[in-house]
Amino acid sequence: PKVLQEGALDPLVRLLGSDDPEICFEAAGALNNLAATGAQTKYEIAMAGAMAPLIRMMASSDVKLAAQAAGTLASLCEIGEAQAQVVLEGGLRPAVSAVRS
Repeated sequence: PKVLQEGALDPLVRLLGSDDPEICFEAAGALNNLAATGAQTKYEIAMAGAMAPLIRMMASSDVKLAAQAAGTLASLCEIGEAQAQVVLEGGLRPAVSAVRS
């Protein structure tokens, strides 16, 4: 996508670490929308460092934020590299907890 060609990926990933939950929510949503464009984009997002902050967000007490993060992670995990990142970043426990709640 053109937005990635223009360099938007790294700033979006950095926004996932914001102290403002609304900014995190919007950044995760934007990444989810970008992920819908294809496997290569999913790979680029996963490799840009989005997985760890999304995993942290999934464990948030803010249900809206946690659901947005879980949805974005689910989209990204359609590729094997992202699945491996979830395991490496310790995301299995938060994922199981999210499903149980």
